[in-house]
Amino acid sequence: MCKIDHKINLIIRVEHFPRLLCLGLFIILAGICICVEENIPIKHGHQTRLTAMRIHVHYMDLELEVTSRQRLADALTSVISRISSIFKVFSSNDPLLLKRKGGCLKQWTHGKNKNRCRYYDRKYPAIGEECNKIKIPSAHLSELSVWGEAGEEPLDVRYPRGEGLRDTDFVLYVQAVSSSDCTKDGSILAHASYCYQDERGRPVAGYTNVCPQSMSRSTQDRVEMILLHELLHTMGFTKRLFEDFRQCSISDELTGVCNVSDVRRSPIQTINSRPCLVTLAVEREARQHFNCTEGKFGPALQNKGDIFSHWDGHQMYGSIMTPNPGPPHLTFLDRMTLAVFEDSGWYEVDYSQADEYYWGKGKGCKLLSNPSVSQVCNLGEHGCHFLHRDKAVCKKLSAEDDYTSFVSEPGMECWKENDTGSALTLQLYSSQSLCFMSNLTNQNSSQNMTGQCYLHRCHDGSLYVKVKNTEWTKCPYGEAIQVGMLTGVVLCPTKKDFICSKQENAPTPVPFSISHDLSASQTTGSFVFASSVGPCVYINVYLMYCSYFLFLIK
Repeated sequence: MCKIDHKINLIIRVEHFPRLLCLGLFIILAGICICVEENIPIKHGHQTRLTAMRIHVHYMDLELEVTSRQRLADALTSVISRISSIFKVFSSNDPLLLKRKGGCLKQWTHGKNKNRCRYYDRKYPAIGEECNKIKIPSAHLSELSVWGEAGEEPLDVRYPRGEGLRDTDFVLYVQAVSSSDCTKDGSILAHASYCYQDERGRPVAGYTNVCPQSMSRSTQDRVEMILLHELLHTMGFTKRLFEDFRQCSISDELTGVCNVSDVRRSPIQTINSRPCLVTLAVEREARQHFNCTEGKFGPALQNKGDIFSHWDGHQMYGSIMTPNPGPPHLTFLDRMTLAVFEDSGWYEVDYSQADEYYWGKGKGCKLLSNPSVSQVCNLGEHGCHFLHRDKAVCKKLSAEDDYTSFVSEPGMECWKENDTGSALTLQLYSSQSLCFMSNLTNQNSSQNMTGQCYLHRCHDGSLYVKVKNTEWTKCPYGEAIQVGMLTGVVLCPTKKDFICSKQENAPTPVPFSISHDLSASQTTGSFVFASSVGPCVYINVYLMYCSYFLFLIK
């Protein structure tokens, strides 16, 4: 604990007051600066600071044309920029070096060189270290040497120490080849995993492979969304890393409230026969979002396929970390997903960067066990996505159960210009259009209720709808209205919060773009983003000013 306890007995003269005031502030602020520095953890003898996460991208084999390479680089720049704006980590002044996982058959168990290598492993592959079959450059790897029991220098240096990666907290190895995962499922755009962890358990290296065939037919915003999804896997959102989560969050460690003697419960617990992630921050955010106050509670995890490494597709519909993320404009980086990284103990998280997320909001604890609390439909039925930006078709949301909802598909967007040219259609497609359940027709015959795209506007919190060749009509929430002389009705949405919110706009999509040039010959790239400035910088500026002031009034 930092404490300043000075007793100064002075006879104060009026003309000395400015000097004494500055002297007092000098002592106080210097003490504050020392206190701040005391909270900075030490790593390998060097100060470690909490800064925006710095990611280095190292490109490997890219079976892509020049334009596709540029698209990939642009997408990664965008994703990494967002990651750096959300997550802070303990950053070392030292270059990032990956510790070799093999090569040493036996270590010294005693003496001066305890834990250093005593014998080489002759089976250590000549290719060196790999990250999912991607060869790691020797420059990124630590030294491999054999030592005597008490020698000051190694007896033999099989592999010298690499120069490492400066200003880097995480290295991402990127390739684009037709892997077995790409070929067995033509819908896969990319796959990824982590490779190395530091002494605190945080992943410091990972890879992602982009499937060339899928890349060529994917829109840029979808490429960005999937790369964000995969990068979050490499950073910690995977079953294999959940068990490595630290006892306390970074904020608890820094404030000294972390009690490592507490019994650490398993992060994955069974609730209502479903595996759920129940860690402190995740449980807090889930309770707040779903408005659940009963018993144990946490978002359910996928229970089939890549087990426990994604959210359940029904309970967390629309989240970036479900098994099959939907269209980018309907997929969101929610607070519950960010809470996973807070609970890891490896990251400080800026929740203000989370997207608005509406699925299941306020529905209570029974979202998984009671399908009536979520949107339910009959398979194949046509309607509206629950956010009303798109038309949709009824499908299963999860492989684990039979719960259904309206799922949007390409070409169903109401907000995209799409003039069908048909004189019979009453729909209007534009940036101001939403999907409404309707059976309106200008014919005498009745129509089935289905999703239709009409113009909308909000005024003083009220919703208005406009069908082709009609005037604006008020659409009270949850009611059915008639429009002009048309046959049929329009069902007005029941939810106001994402229809006529204060912004009166749809939620912001996950991806965004930042320009970045990558020539065809460029094979590596490094992206380093903003770091925090210590409070002592500002204090020292003030102290310099104060010293100058004292000099003037001598």
